[in-house]
Amino acid sequence: MMKFCKKIGAWLGISMCSRIFRDEVGRWLDERAEETNS
Repeated sequence: MMKFCKKIGAWLGISMCSRIFRDEVGRWLDERAEETNS
């Protein structure tokens, strides 16, 4: 059971990090798009 909990914890940690990472990348891409449009 502990191994299972650790896997869930690791997966949750990764998914949280990847969501933050995607938000940052999305914001960066939006800024680049605005620069090329203007």
